[in-house]
Amino acid sequence: MAGVAVGPEIQTYDFPGGSSGEGTHTRPQQSMGEVILRTRGGDDSFEAPFDPDTFRQVLGHHAAGVVVITAATVEPVGFTATSFTSVSLYPPIVSFCVGRGSSSWSAMTSTAYLGVNLLSDGQADIARLFATRGADRFAAPVDWDADAYGVPVLDGVLASMICRRLHSVEVGDHAITLAEPLTGTHRVAADRSPLLYHRGRYTALVASAAAPLEGAHHGP
Repeated sequence: MAGVAVGPEIQTYDFPGGSSGEGTHTRPQQSMGEVILRTRGGDDSFEAPFDPDTFRQVLGHHAAGVVVITAATVEPVGFTATSFTSVSLYPPIVSFCVGRGSSSWSAMTSTAYLGVNLLSDGQADIARLFATRGADRFAAPVDWDADAYGVPVLDGVLASMICRRLHSVEVGDHAITLAEPLTGTHRVAADRSPLLYHRGRYTALVASAAAPLEGAHHGP
């Protein structure tokens, strides 16, 4: 994707390095300052319009669903992610981010298939476990089974998908992975809701009598 620009407020991306993930990303100067992210040639530099702590606090107000990404290498691997999202319906594409310093990052780059496990509101302990460095994440009492592709699927999740990894792009201190869902299952349970992460803690949806917003957009 090279030289894509739709208007003065739209970001421009250029990845001449192809699958290597090398490229540049620029945005026109705003009143709050200019943001420049360079990943060409391994030069990772970031000039932020505000400090990282404020950035984290602002992002903390965004409630996110919690998933566990799993993969099968020599040993099963997995990690908790709140960056999972749908990208495209036709064809089906999803994405998630993983820190480049994560112990799971190398496994994600070497596997062809991975699992997405959407946690329920009663699985905060599992989310914490898979976010703990050095923990034995697949030991009891965690229940899981390997699917036909050998990918670990956690028991009791709201939904799960098995995906083929398509591409990973290194951006700053994280990498964005795009994947194609191949199979999926979900549970219909009125008493369960998704696990959420909001302002530094795990939480759940609260029932509301409010009518849904008209014209609200769901999905890609």
